[in-house]
Amino acid sequence: MELNDLFKKNVSCRVGKGERTQFWLDEWIGEGTLCVQFPHVFNISNAKNAVVADMLQFDQNGTRWDFQLRRERYEWEEEQFHQLMTLMEGVQIDEANDMWRWKPDRHGNSSVKSFYEELAKLEILQSQGATHIYPYRLVWKVDIPSKVQFFMWTVMHNRILTADNLIHRGSQVNPRCSFCDNLNESISHLLLHCSVSLNVWSVLMMSYPEVYPNLFTVVSVEEWLNLWPPGTHQEFGSKVWSYLPYAVFWTLWKTRNHRIFRQKTVDVEAICREVKFTIWYWCSSWKRRKKYRYQDLDDKWSDVLTGLIHPL
Repeated sequence: MELNDLFKKNVSCRVGKGERTQFWLDEWIGEGTLCVQFPHVFNISNAKNAVVADMLQFDQNGTRWDFQLRRERYEWEEEQFHQLMTLMEGVQIDEANDMWRWKPDRHGNSSVKSFYEELAKLEILQSQGATHIYPYRLVWKVDIPSKVQFFMWTVMHNRILTADNLIHRGSQVNPRCSFCDNLNESISHLLLHCSVSLNVWSVLMMSYPEVYPNLFTVVSVEEWLNLWPPGTHQEFGSKVWSYLPYAVFWTLWKTRNHRIFRQKTVDVEAICREVKFTIWYWCSSWKRRKKYRYQDLDDKWSDVLTGLIHPL
């Protein structure tokens, strides 16, 4: 199921003026869309993309529904036609704007978080019958911001707009990596194997020299995350270490975009500082963060990762 399908499955509309709701294609009355509920009538309508307001006719007798049929109805189409007319009798058009309702929320309110929750459920269900099990544990079970979870979801599905993906979609762009300008840009190159990215990983993983060489054996972000070992048992160091790969991916992607769209220079030291700040920011919802200092994260990085920094 694509993102667009997931969205359509989980929204319905409360019709007001009927100017923003498609009569046949949006879910606004009954169970499902009207094109699915009444396919025989839909097939002979000349207004398949019309909004609700377009299907209303006004005359001296008031308002009536006109489905803009291209021919007279056959006998076997009459039953669905009359069922549709009966359903339309209960529709009240008013002066309010049409409003979308997010069905998974009992109040009808949509949010990024609830959309991601539905997406995570979908991934779990799809993976149960798949040859390749989608690594939802590496995306949806990680305590990182929702927008970063979604970014990781697109990474796992090879959908972030790196140069190779843009070219595959027909865009005329420079295929070279915007960091090194030596090799073509792909997800694995940008986030793992580019010389700039390798330098970032090397600096930030200096405390775990036995882990860094694994970068040269993996071909995907998923492989790298699966090889990511547990860190120290000290609470702060453990949390920082668990966030580290995601913060690197996120920061590299943002830096790449700043390079392309804002002509920003690429500096490994600046990227590493941004990674540390990002991790500190992600820790803001952790109640124990007040026992630690950002200064230690910035100045004593190796001590943090090896569990030598203790609460105040």
